[in-house]
Amino acid sequence: RRVLFRSQTDRMTRDPGWRLLTVGRLIERLAGFSAFLKAFWQADALQQAQGFDQILHLFDSTITFRSRFQRRLDRQALVALLVLDENNPRALACVLRRLRTELSKLPMRAERDESLVGLLPNEGVGATLSELCDPEYGSARVLTLLNRLIDISWRLSDEVGLRYFAHA
Repeated sequence: RRVLFRSQTDRMTRDPGWRLLTVGRLIERLAGFSAFLKAFWQADALQQAQGFDQILHLFDSTITFRSRFQRRLDRQALVALLVLDENNPRALACVLRRLRTELSKLPMRAERDESLVGLLPNEGVGATLSELCDPEYGSARVLTLLNRLIDISWRLSDEVGLRYFAHA
């Protein structure tokens, strides 16, 4: 599926239709990856090697994680790679960065004043590694962040639909 999508988008003009396709894909990725990580986090599945490996597989980041961190089951390293790494295309911070870029290139609609980019955190995911890995409050902060990102993705999806699609 990925190969087909890439071959189709490589030949497309970067017009508003292409941008809407990209924005939709990024919103879906943000919602899905946030929900996956939330489910694994809440179930304490990341404490087990199988759960740890499965979330890396879902984020398509196994090779990257293993090259950087070998076989460690370190939640801090996992958060750094899957949440905060703006160079990992599957990380939440990278998805948000790309969303900011694509949303800012969509044509403005006169009937809406607020920017869609304003719905996103100003930079990164809106939290630091030290906040998310704090021994006392880190776990709760991760869940709060993931809930916020899921809410943002749904709101963003609704706003894009209201602004750019006709409703009969």
